[in-house]
Amino acid sequence: PPPLSVVWAPPKQGLPGMALQAPVEGYRIEVVEEAGYSGDGVVMVYKSDECRADLPNLRPGVSYRVRVQAKNKSGLSERSAVGVFRTESPIQAPSRLQTTLVPGVDGGPELLVALCTWERPEGQQTMTYHVEVDEGGEGSADFYEVYVGKEAQYSLTLHPGRSYKFRVRAETAAGSSAWSVIKGFSRSISSHGCPENVAARLLDDNRTAVFTWQPPTGVVATAYQVRVDLQEGKKRRDDEGFEYLRADLPEGSHRFQVRSMVNGKWSEWCREVHLSIPSYGGGGSNGMGSQHSRDAPILPVFF
Repeated sequence: PPPLSVVWAPPKQGLPGMALQAPVEGYRIEVVEEAGYSGDGVVMVYKSDECRADLPNLRPGVSYRVRVQAKNKSGLSERSAVGVFRTESPIQAPSRLQTTLVPGVDGGPELLVALCTWERPEGQQTMTYHVEVDEGGEGSADFYEVYVGKEAQYSLTLHPGRSYKFRVRAETAAGSSAWSVIKGFSRSISSHGCPENVAARLLDDNRTAVFTWQPPTGVVATAYQVRVDLQEGKKRRDDEGFEYLRADLPEGSHRFQVRSMVNGKWSEWCREVHLSIPSYGGGGSNGMGSQHSRDAPILPVFF
């Protein structure tokens, strides 16, 4: 890549109450790769008589931390604040980041693993991936490296109640890509989460009740059980869908709940959803006695 050009301002001279400093004779520039930055170790040192420097021989697609010191007859000044710069790279960043939550194999019922996958950049044959994870929640940027390898996937063990983000970059002999977009995901506070987005409605015949739900967030549910008016129904596999129909309910108000099987244990029942079946004789929906057409839809009552 072309040299990285860095510029800075000279030290301030003649501040009120301070003696004039000896003239600056030159500058010392420290350059450190950000990935291996510890605050001390210097990878490369350049010298310049001007307030700028072209830094050659840097790797493409790599972030560098740069600090500058001024030199005069008294010696070197303190180091400046750190400036972070990134060289250009012809390597594309990995894309299509995905996460799939799966039960752990040998960690007991509480273990849950996120399988993090991504798509390799086009036109590159041999590369190494670097994966960083942040588990500090929204607004956090405290990433740390968890994987270096050639497989386009990484398995991360999750802890209840934490939010996660991960990012990936690709590295070849020619240099490194930029970091990918950040993919976020979370695990529920309880490892035995209840189904979510539970709802109830009537079909156009005003007799068939449809109860729906979504899988719990952050866990893997393998079965569900429905309860109507505190009467438990049969167990349903997760591949049987997230919908339950009843056409035999009498007129009046009914209560619906669902729970999920996670790691061999049933969750708590979700909170109740209420739904009213209108009477055949023209009674109103919700049992209020208002008149309505048999062809008009009846709005369900939620919670």
